[in-house]
Amino acid sequence: MSDRTDFLAELNSLQASFDALEPELCATIRDPAHGVEGYVVEGANNPCTAAARALLHERGIDVVPDFIANPGGAIAAFVELTSDVSDEENARTAAKVDEAKHTTRTMVSANVAEVLDLASSAGASPVDAASLLALRRVFGTA
Repeated sequence: MSDRTDFLAELNSLQASFDALEPELCATIRDPAHGVEGYVVEGANNPCTAAARALLHERGIDVVPDFIANPGGAIAAFVELTSDVSDEENARTAAKVDEAKHTTRTMVSANVAEVLDLASSAGASPVDAASLLALRRVFGTA
């Protein structure tokens, strides 16, 4: 069997119904597909090709792209640079860790909701909506 055949057989064994599929757990995902319903949440670095994302969108499966679902490192760096917690206090209490976790949960939840709402209202894929949202934020038109 080819890698693609093995992958499709394994994917089909998921029995078509799930709440979320996280491709970082299956780093070889490049052409996802048959009979799967739900969301694909990209937690790895660009685990799906554009063609795979388009295929999933055509089948009514939303893909939340990695830059929306997994920005934890960027958020942690932001917290490190902007937190009022001193290095000494952080060494004793890990307060920056708690702040980063809270900020990540809050921002990721809000971003995913905004992307899915924008995609739904515009009749676009979540990947396209996320790209538009990111460009608006980078260029200050949000």
